[in-house]
Amino acid sequence: MVRHLPGGSPEVARVSREYAKEVAFIGVPGRDSADAMQAFVDQYGLEFPQAVTEDGSLWSRFGVAYQPAWVFVNDAGGSALVPSGLAPGDLERVLDDLIAR
Repeated sequence: MVRHLPGGSPEVARVSREYAKEVAFIGVPGRDSADAMQAFVDQYGLEFPQAVTEDGSLWSRFGVAYQPAWVFVNDAGGSALVPSGLAPGDLERVLDDLIAR
């Protein structure tokens, strides 16, 4: 069984701090109250900005149907959706690949 990284895992918080100079992380919690989303951010110690859309409209813009999901957006505005979780270590590999381009 492969363990996936949920969007708020302590590992995501760690990776976001390690890559802070090269990559901008933005959390997009959705379909819940702002208070519930803040509790999630606090629980996992997420230090990156959160784009709160209680109605899920931002998710829809990128084709996200449910969590976990990842959207990687480049400087030109292009995006790639990973509609599932990432196994430990995969996030770093994806980021290293994007940075090397």
